Amino acid sequence: MLRNGIRWTSIALVALTLACGPGAPASPTAAPPAAAPTTAPAAQPTTAAPAATTAPAAAATTAPAAAAKPAAAPALPADAAPLDQQVFVVPYDNTADFTTLDFYESVYKRASAKSDLFTEPLVRLNKNFELQPAAADSWSSDSTGKIWTFKLDPNLMWSDDTPVTADDYVATFRYGADPKHAWDFTWFFDGIIVNWDDAVAGKVPLDQIGVKAVDAHTLEIDTQQPAPYIPAMMLYSQGLQKKALDAHGGLYNSDPATSVSDGPFILQEWRKGDRIIMVANPKYTGKNKPLIQKIINIGMAPNAMFAAYQAHEIDEVEG
Repeated sequence: MLRNGIRWTSIALVALTLACGPGAPASPTAAPPAAAPTTAPAAQPTTAAPAATTAPAAAATTAPAAAAKPAAAPALPADAAPLDQQVFVVPYDNTADFTTLDFYESVYKRASAKSDLFTEPLVRLNKNFELQPAAADSWSSDSTGKIWTFKLDPNLMWSDDTPVTADDYVATFRYGADPKHAWDFTWFFDGIIVNWDDAVAGKVPLDQIGVKAVDAHTLEIDTQQPAPYIPAMMLYSQGLQKKALDAHGGLYNSDPATSVSDGPFILQEWRKGDRIIMVANPKYTGKNKPLIQKIINIGMAPNAMFAAYQAHEIDEVEG
């Protein structure tokens, strides 16, 4: 019961996680899931890091298709610095056990760096905390509420010019459920996705979990019970590229030489314990075109962050 309570609270607070960067989701005691609306809102272009403080009401049953072409970046305000000077400098805790940049590699060992921006989840939030299409253009459930279909954006590409397909998301979820991987966030889908718990326990093969590629751009998620909150849970569906995962393993995004992105930013540099630099992805074809052209994550101790902010060395401080 405690884990179920934590899961509902995590869904309710998922927006706060996204707004504050890719740190681990909060885990208070319990909150029931909200009632499901009947439709998901239409896509709205946003910046790469959507601001939010709380999750939307759970489950949409259908979503309208997004525009055929990816949205262009919004125009800069008249008094803004030139585009090449749009740099955002933020701190991350370099005293933490920071081992990865990828959500599906580890949720709790990413040291609050803003690293989710080179992976595209199926859905995002707009500034009104409503679910918006991201990698998925639309989603719907069958009459039982247990079979969810996500239609992927056919225009979405990885930065190595490989199309984003449903196989990438299948590989991502199987990697998350793999007991050899021992992902630290498996509990989030416990009791939700068909055969997830048994796969995590090593009782069934990974290809038996309820995440399937119907075709190149259609992803199916099967649930144990009617789950109107599945679209909201897909805020935590940052996809890995199957090709890179097979070739280099789960840490492929830790090295700019092997990192690939289908999100608004790409990894330019990672000097462990010092800094992470991400730049706008010139090949990004998704819906969240960034105005910021570079994000510099500077490693520092938490007790030094506010002084650095006061000295105008960083643009943001959390906590």
